[in-house]
Amino acid sequence: MKKRTIIRLSIISIFISLIYTFVVYFGIDRYIKLQLIDGNSLIKNYSKLEETGCDRVVISFTTTPERLSKIKPMILSLLDQTLKVDEIALSIPYGKYEIPEYLKDVVTIYYYSIDYGTAGNLVPCVLREREGDTKIILVADNVIYGKDFIERIIEESENSPRKCVSINDLSCKNGILITPDFFDQSFSSNNDCKNCIQWLRTKLTTGIINVKYSENYKY
Repeated sequence: MKKRTIIRLSIISIFISLIYTFVVYFGIDRYIKLQLIDGNSLIKNYSKLEETGCDRVVISFTTTPERLSKIKPMILSLLDQTLKVDEIALSIPYGKYEIPEYLKDVVTIYYYSIDYGTAGNLVPCVLREREGDTKIILVADNVIYGKDFIERIIEESENSPRKCVSINDLSCKNGILITPDFFDQSFSSNNDCKNCIQWLRTKLTTGIINVKYSENYKY
């Protein structure tokens, strides 16, 4: 083989490797995979996943009418996990929504009358869940979550049961795990806060542990 041909093949190989690294680093590979996977198969297989081993685990998120048609990649990433949860809860203000058919088979939809803004995934769920030790995982509607995201955040919670677990930083887009007993009775006395993180910072009665995890990607 000529030297020039070898050089060309080497350059092509390096170029392909760089593209692959870029695709993996920004989560494009998982995004593409979730687009190609049959959503119906993920829904059917979800019940066969291993349970968390906790009494109750709820994933909670909120969205807007305009974004309902765009959240499917996020939903599929929550179904394509190593562990299954007891409920995926969508909390949204009362209004006119065109709920996609697939979503009705996946999530439980709760409507609320007070405008909580970005705290809509937090406040209604905490007020709704009666058991103090229920693990509530707060997520965002525009993130592809890593395949072992649920397993990892629950593991960290089990290791630090009296702390709020935050992935990377205190942000719902990365994932936050709380339980209702992390808040005192004043939690429900002020309903004018519309920011999820502000609620957490002012109402939490426990510490926060930040966990590094690099498999979640905003899309």
